[in-house]
Amino acid sequence: MKYLLLFVILCFITLQVSGECLDECECQLFTNLALGRLQTISNMSFTEGAGCVNKLFCKNNNILGLGSTFSRSELDKPVESDILPPDDVKREEVEAFSQFGIICENGTWYATKYPRVRYNHGGMVDFPPPFSQYDGKKSEIVFFVCAT
Repeated sequence: MKYLLLFVILCFITLQVSGECLDECECQLFTNLALGRLQTISNMSFTEGAGCVNKLFCKNNNILGLGSTFSRSELDKPVESDILPPDDVKREEVEAFSQFGIICENGTWYATKYPRVRYNHGGMVDFPPPFSQYDGKKSEIVFFVCAT
């Protein structure tokens, strides 16, 4: 009987501790990555869920852009390009975390899906389509913006 009581108490403590871990995210709050923080925050809707499950929508038909650098990405650098490949989608009510496959890994936010991939080369230039060929590769998110 003593062992049964000890087993039940141990199970309860284990479940309580493991449940608390699910509610915490090892990454910083995603909105801390907002470029032009006040303007971006006023142009978005953000909901923080349990763990690292979040929802982010750009409002008023603003463009969502995620910024990274080739040194922080698994995407190969195109020939003769600069180092900033943001991903843009201009659609009302597109949820960023699912659209871009945003994940938290080892305290860092990454994009893993690419509905559109562009880089800066004296202007924005698209990567070769289809963009789905880049899905699964991780790019660290250095900043994001919701702007026109």
